Amino acid sequence: MERHKLFNRKQLPDEENYFTPKINITMERHKLFNRKQLPDEDIDVYATDLKNISLSCEFGTLRDNIVKDIFSWNLNNKNQYIKEKLLNKNPTSIDKAIEIAKACELSRHQAKQLLQPETSIDKAIEIAKACELSRHQAKQLLQPETTSSSFVGRLHKQEDRSSQRKPPNNRQSHFQDNVLLKVKNVVNVKN
Repeated sequence: MERHKLFNRKQLPDEENYFTPKINITMERHKLFNRKQLPDEDIDVYATDLKNISLSCEFGTLRDNIVKDIFSWNLNNKNQYIKEKLLNKNPTSIDKAIEIAKACELSRHQAKQLLQPETSIDKAIEIAKACELSRHQAKQLLQPETTSSSFVGRLHKQEDRSSQRKPPNNRQSHFQDNVLLKVKNVVNVKN
């Protein structure tokens, strides 16, 4: 009989509350307020982490505004231009702030691409000229074949042909081999 009394369900604590660890709201808020964007961390990852931490902070209706403010305050220094844009636009929600940040990031990336004066094709032509390849040979390297092979495939075929035929110590074929190698490196760097 006493044994039955020991294991009476009514005497056991509430199972849900008993096994669920208590959350220290002060610590969770401390984590949230001190969460800074890491140097190479993506905007989406940073914002998602802030949102997830804020779930346990019990901010209620202020949650969205607080997360938005922390998002803009704690962006890393390389994203100073995003902070300035967020201060200028004054978004009303975290989602709008993330949208503005992504747009800034994209426009910065596109502006950098516009500043790059040469494309890989321009570099390939320049290398071909420097190594004294004829205009026809340079065009052959740069024009895709009518079959489905790519520019890099053409380079590989050209290399295979040059390795099969071994001319006597000819300076011109040495230059051609160097050009193929340099053009291939330019294409690999671009990709």
